[in-house]
Amino acid sequence: MPIINFTPGDILRQKLVPEGWYGAKITQILGPTNSKAGDSINFTFSFTLDEKSPAPGKVIVRTFNSKMIGLMIPVIAAIRNVTVDTIINDPTALKQFNTDDALNKDLDIKVTRTIYEGQMRNEADGFLPFGMGSSIPF
Repeated sequence: MPIINFTPGDILRQKLVPEGWYGAKITQILGPTNSKAGDSINFTFSFTLDEKSPAPGKVIVRTFNSKMIGLMIPVIAAIRNVTVDTIINDPTALKQFNTDDALNKDLDIKVTRTIYEGQMRNEADGFLPFGMGSSIPF
């Protein structure tokens, strides 16, 4: 008989957390992978909520597509502990980015709720340096 092992992230995948800012760690980055249409590439980030969240170990996934790769800038700013404006105002500040540099980095993520294919789920909708999200009213 096969044995199936479950991680805390697997078990908590269906658990919805309230909308708000939570500490998280980037625990996996997949990509580049081809998009479904085959005309672009995706990078998929897994953010694991920390022990102060209502669901420690819950993984929230966010995919960034090469057609709108600039949406990844807030993640990069957060793990570098700078503002998005710092990167925007200095075009030489970010010519390239090695995704390995983001792995296991702490940051705060803004968790929202959305409906996807008829199911309510949590989504990572904003990014700040670790510890900064608690100062932002939701």
